Amino acid sequence: MNNTRIFQCFMAVAVFVMIMFPVSSDAQVPPRFYWKNLIGGNAVPVIYMDLSGNVNPLDGSHFVIPNSTIDASVALGGYSRTFTLFNRSAMVAALLPVGRISGEASLFGKTFSQSTNGYGDPTLEFVVNLVGPPPIKNIPDACVTNPASRWICWWT
Repeated sequence: MNNTRIFQCFMAVAVFVMIMFPVSSDAQVPPRFYWKNLIGGNAVPVIYMDLSGNVNPLDGSHFVIPNSTIDASVALGGYSRTFTLFNRSAMVAALLPVGRISGEASLFGKTFSQSTNGYGDPTLEFVVNLVGPPPIKNIPDACVTNPASRWICWWT
């Protein structure tokens, strides 16, 4: 059996296990950075959400709660920096949610309400790319590493 066939069998088993036995915390995934930019780059994301309805806007399961209303104003701010670590690209990031959420629900003719505001749990992220091309330090390096991006670098 060649390596490609072994890899295909492994991936098929992995996908089957993920579908058949989902992790309950999948809906609780914190926000994170996915795109890796040039080494030495900084990013300051600011995301704002103003949500309302009868579904908790911060719950990934989107479970509808009858006879209820939920209002939320949430902002997410952070900072990210990319660098090299042992000749691999790496990134460190910090994210902090802040906002207000309030809700009201009726159960057996009784109305319950609750509201809160303030800071959420901060998220610290440290990533090292162990697999893949070497770190990209400037735009000409990106042209050599990824031939599909040559249209960006026609002038180099």
